[in-house]
Order: sequence, then C-alpha cells, then structure tokens
Amino acid sequence: MLSKIQVRPGEHVAFMGMTGSGKTVLARHLLDSLKRVIVIDPKSEWFGKGWKRKMSLPSFDKEFRLVWAPKRSQDDKLAELLHRAWKKKHLTIYVDELQSLTDFFPHATDALTDIIRTGRSREVAVWISTQRPAWVPRWFLSESRHKFAFTLLDKADRQRAGDVIGDRAKDKVPIHNFLYHGVGMEEAEHLTLDLKRGKIIQIEPANSDKEGGE
Repeated sequence: MLSKIQVRPGEHVAFMGMTGSGKTVLARHLLDSLKRVIVIDPKSEWFGKGWKRKMSLPSFDKEFRLVWAPKRSQDDKLAELLHRAWKKKHLTIYVDELQSLTDFFPHATDALTDIIRTGRSREVAVWISTQRPAWVPRWFLSESRHKFAFTLLDKADRQRAGDVIGDRAKDKVPIHNFLYHGVGMEEAEHLTLDLKRGKIIQIEPANSDKEGGE
C-alpha cells in the first residue's frame, strides 16, 4: 500500500540514490498504478513482466507499458518519439538513469527538456532517476513536484540533493530509507521502504525537532 504518496497526473517526479538504495524499487511500485507509461532505458537494465521493449508509439486509446532502450546512434529517433509523445496526453515518461541520457543523447535531452517545461498542461509527466544528482542539471530536479532522496555516498551528490529537497538530504540516509519532499511540504519527511510487504513506513513526522542524520 503506497497510498501515502499521491502523485497527480502531469506532476514531475525525481528519484535520487546510489545503485541498490531502493529508488528503482519505489519507482516501479509507483509506476504500477499508472496505465500509460514509457520507460527510457539508456543502460538497457529495465526488465520485468508486463513491459514491452519496443521503440514505437502505441495507439493512445489503450493502456501500454513500453520500454525504449535506444542505442547511441538513435538519438534523433528518440527525440522524434519524445516530441510525438508530447503531442498526445495523459502519459508518464520515466527516465532510468538521467545522466546516461544527458551524456549520450543530446537531442533527446532537449526534447525531454521541452516536455518538462510544457507537459504538465497536457498531463504528460516526466519522472527521472539518477545515481549522481551532482552530474545532471539542477533544474531537472527542482522542476519535480515530488522528490525522493535515497542513500548518496558522494558529498557533492548529497549537496545537490540538499539544494532541492532541504538540508536534511546533506546527511547520509540509511539504505532503503529515503527523504520525501512533496507539494506544499515545508520539510522533507523521513520514510523507509518495507520491501517484503511493499509498504512505506514513516520514521518521523516532517515537523520533527530531530536533526537530519540521527
């Protein structure tokens, strides 16, 4: 039950955390409740039941769960598909490991930038995931209305997370724990992901007097 976190149609989301920290598990849980999803998988690591790996756009009167795993030579094709997706409505685009996209797919990154700036009115949401938030443009993270900061070992990555989620993210977060900052929240909330039961458990309220990292 992940009803505690409510993401409205068209709202952008950012997940930050090292490999194995739990960010992809949480992203998958939240994506499971959506009917029309495209995953951009530049590292070819996204597999699972119910996902089709196909570089195309489906009929938009049906549900779909597509994985686009582009080769580096397909930057222009990916950019074109993203522009076509933007013209449609009511879908979520999840970018698995954003820094791979920004490093090797410049045209697709530009297309994604356009969608982030204009997609909300069309209920086209962009969800991004990154292991190294310090390596991606800050505004990709700050434009997200829901932000999740998992374990980050590098100080520069924690600094970037702190810039967009609050000072508590500058301290190390225990594995499978995360800080969540959503719309209207003054302070990030400390939560943990129970992998066995698929639940989110509150560690402490957002207005706790405790210092981050305790």
